[in-house]
Formats: sequence, C-alpha cells, structure tokens
Amino acid sequence: MRFHELYFGQADARTEAIREPDGFISSYVDHRDLVRSVVDGGRFLVLGPKGAGKTALAWFLQATSREHNRVVHPRDVSELPLADVTKLKTGDEPGISRSLNAWRFLLLCALVDIILEDQSSDLNKNAEAVQVVSKLREYGFLDPTPKAAILKATKNTWKVPIPKVGEIFSRESVESLHLVHLLPYLEKWVSEESGTNNRYLLVLDGLDSIYLNSNEYIPALSALVQTALSLNQSLAAARAPGSVVVLLRNDVFSRLDLPDGGKVRADWSIELDWRILSGEVSTAPLFNLVDRKSVSLLKIPPVDVVNRFFPPEIRLKGRGAERNVYNYLLNLTRHTPRDLLQLFEHIRQAAVASHSPQTEAILSQETIREGVLQYATKYFVDAVRNELVGRGGSGESGRAVVDALRNVGARRFTRDAYKKALENLDSTAAPGADDALKWLFFAGAIGNEVGKGETRYLQFFHRRDDNDVYLHGNLVVHNALTYAWAVPWN
Repeated sequence: MRFHELYFGQADARTEAIREPDGFISSYVDHRDLVRSVVDGGRFLVLGPKGAGKTALAWFLQATSREHNRVVHPRDVSELPLADVTKLKTGDEPGISRSLNAWRFLLLCALVDIILEDQSSDLNKNAEAVQVVSKLREYGFLDPTPKAAILKATKNTWKVPIPKVGEIFSRESVESLHLVHLLPYLEKWVSEESGTNNRYLLVLDGLDSIYLNSNEYIPALSALVQTALSLNQSLAAARAPGSVVVLLRNDVFSRLDLPDGGKVRADWSIELDWRILSGEVSTAPLFNLVDRKSVSLLKIPPVDVVNRFFPPEIRLKGRGAERNVYNYLLNLTRHTPRDLLQLFEHIRQAAVASHSPQTEAILSQETIREGVLQYATKYFVDAVRNELVGRGGSGESGRAVVDALRNVGARRFTRDAYKKALENLDSTAAPGADDALKWLFFAGAIGNEVGKGETRYLQFFHRRDDNDVYLHGNLVVHNALTYAWAVPWN
C-alpha cells in the first residue's frame, strides 16, 4: 500500500455521493453516533460550521435509505424565497402565528410527499387524502422546491376544494378550505401513518448559502426552526414515523430569536464539533476520520495514516525550523473534515505527480510542501471566498474583502493596515474595514494575536465558542493563506 492509493473523497459531499456512491457510502464516518440520533428522531437540529459534514449526513441518509427502511428527501432550502414564506396568505391574520403556520404547512406538505412515495403506506389508500394532496401538488406545494407556489401564495389566498366524501366533508360545512385549515388534517395523515416499518425523513439543507445580511433572514429562519421543533414534538408524541431534520451553522443558530434557545440546543441538537481543545493532537477526531476514510475502498482496517506515511517533523522551507507533523497539518485547516480531507487529497495528488509514487513509502518533504501549496492556492482561498457569499449582498463585496487582505502583504497586521489596503482597492462594493475584518474572522481567514513574548498565542474563530473578534492589536493571517499568497512569515 502506498499513500497515493488512499481515498479522501471530494470537496462537495453531494458531488461525491453522485460520482463515487460506493466510495462515499463505505468511507462515511459516523461522528458522535449522529446517524442514529437523527433517524430515531431524538435530535432534529444538526449544528456545525461549513465543511463539518452536515451535507454529507443528508446524502448518506439518502444513499443508504433502501437497506435501512428509510425514505429520505434532502431539500435545498437556499432555493426558497425565505422571506416570502412569512408572507404566505394561508387564510389567517398576518403576524408570527401566520409565519409559523406557513412553515408548518410547507413542512407537512413535504412529509406527505415523502410518505406517498412509499407505495406500501396507508396514506396511498386514503382516497380523501390523495384527492386533497393532488390539488396541493397541482398548486406546486409538493414540488421539491416550491418556490413558484410560495410566490403565488403571497399574492393570492388559495383554497382547496373539499372531497365529497371523507372526514373533512363530514366535519366541515364549506366547499373549500383555506390552507391554514388543512393543517390538522395534514398532520393527522402524517401522524397516523402505520402501514410500514419505514422511517420518513425530511432533511433541510442549504442554509449555509442563504444571504446572511437580509433583514428578513433571521426572523424567517427563526420561525422555521421553531416550527420544526413544534412539529417534531407533535410527531414524536404521536409515535409517527416521520420527522424533520434541520442542518444549520452553529454561528447562525446563535443569532436566532428563539424562545428557550438554550434548551433547544441542549435537548434537540447535536453538534458536529471535530476540534480538540486540549490533549495530544494526534488523537484528534479529525485524524481518526482520515484513518478510517482513507482505506475504506481497500477494505482493510484503519491505519495511522500520518504515522505511516509522513515524517515526524516537517521542515519549514526558508525558516530553518521544524514542526510536529500533526500540528503542522491541523494548523493548515479550520478544524473541519472538508479542509483536512482536501489537504490530504492535494498531498496525494502531489505524490502521484512525483517521479516515484510507487516506491515512496514515506512522503518526502518536497512532496508534502507541494501538496500544501496546491491545497492552499487551489482550495483554501476559494473556500474563504465562498464563506463570504451573501455577506454584504453581493459576490463583489466578498472578493474585495479577500483581495484587501492579500494586498496587506504581511502575516501580522493591524486594523489600520487593513483599512488602508481596503481603501486602495477603490471598490464601491467593499464594506467598512471593521465589518470586513469580522467577516474574515468568522470565515477562519484571520485570527487574533493574544498575549506577549513567550505567552503569545493565536486565537481563531474555529478554536473558540464565542462570536467576537478583537480588532485592536495584531491580527494574523491563517497559515494556508500565508502559503497561498507567499506572505512573509513575520
């Protein structure tokens, strides 16, 4: 076995699931027993930074659904007109109640659609339910992305004709119902499904990509999470086979306006936290991930990849210093699976491109450095830019923020130096220096230098739990960006 034979996957979990389904499934690492917690309905809120594995969970559940008696629909919420959901004319008065009912209606429609996909379900035998759902499908509410239906329902109050037979006909004295008045029936149909042993999961993804600076984003998302909690509680109490799973960045969750948000996080969420805050770096969960995923296609037990293929120390070119290999590798990432796996993949590609990949049992210093440089320039810079998508309302603002950081030309810098670099860009899309630095901090591109002399250390967002950046004193560019831009190590 040689290093170039190992498997580290692709940057995007959905792409990997489509292109390499066998590799994706066999190499998936179930961190913190996440799959069971979500499938059982014990946890519905999966929190973690971008690249932590939230999307990988959605597509793993979908890819393995048949052999585990599951019907799973990952839905990309970023394609919805999020702010317009709260304006949906459901038939009740405007306000927070209508916002919650609008989300409840959309989630129930999606769950009903999932159950109807299972031909053995009891719901397919309910003529009244099938007729009502057929009309809702005609309106577009059961589309994978019901964008058109939502936009139309913000302008018109829609009603659904009542079937001439069935429970609705016997209980209602009208010929048609507002959407809000359908809620008890939709929920009853979802709750009473008992024809199979299947589990039905609606997984809401894409919330990392929504424009974060919209004034209506936080209220709309708060209503979504609050509704998902309420609906899951009702379904769990009824022992229903369906549930809603929400994948959300932990820093976004902290900004939501939720009653008892702390209790929601404690009782209903599970965090994809791969960090090691103390102890031996070599035992970090991320390296365990690498050890297990890398040999999955070879169908052999996990190996200690770093210890087997890397030298114990990495020589820092031009600085006459050495670093422990585990610290060196981890500090090139933001402590997420995507970053570390991409780092190993670029080193693997460098090994393939070297002159003797078949005989190189231990990677050379040159091969490692080349892989690191490829990772830093081809992956990490774009990853930071992608983190800034939506901030400021345009892609141009994010590019300006990153370009200014590069133009500072130093690894350690001050707020004033960055402000000058930003002004020199002469970009109308650029935000103020303080906002830009906060964006870069949350993206993991910069950190604070804390302390003095021998007690000095670096503090990055991905190594802490609070959400503040100290803009005075020295700021520090992330190691990967330092390599990508050939910034002097000052």
